[in-house]
Amino acid sequence: MPMAFLNRHFTDEVEYEKAIGNNEFNEKEYEEPETIKCRYVRTTQTITLPTGEVVAAKAKIYTDTEIFEFDKINGSQVLQINEWKRLYNNQVVGYKVFIWERSGNLRTSGS
Repeated sequence: MPMAFLNRHFTDEVEYEKAIGNNEFNEKEYEEPETIKCRYVRTTQTITLPTGEVVAAKAKIYTDTEIFEFDKINGSQVLQINEWKRLYNNQVVGYKVFIWERSGNLRTSGS
């Protein structure tokens, strides 16, 4: 659901892998990676997982691509997803996603 007012801020690109299920060994399987536009911000933030485990996120990504639990970005597991919604109709217009950071996977426009 591209939103023009957000797209101009999406100057970075990441590889996104959508989780599609588990294999016979109960390991996650993913679709082929695709490149998505986003805003990539390196940061350190403590995240409490649903299991109660506390971990440190190393990056957050702003995007209008719908992201789900168990997906991967730049080969890193998604830790937390927050939706941005319009105030007047509650429509989701974007996502803020926290991940582990693996250096060397960020591509910025013009590079």
